[in-house]
Amino acid sequence: MDANACIEAKVPIVFAAYGFGKVEKPDYIINSPMELTEIL
Repeated sequence: MDANACIEAKVPIVFAAYGFGKVEKPDYIINSPMELTEIL
């Protein structure tokens, strides 16, 4: 549902691969919270 909210709001989807769930076609995939600094 978070990914759908991102799509509707026209903001990038950041998928946290270390968490739960799956996302089709995320804009970014991170494997740790520290990787957010590379995106931001």
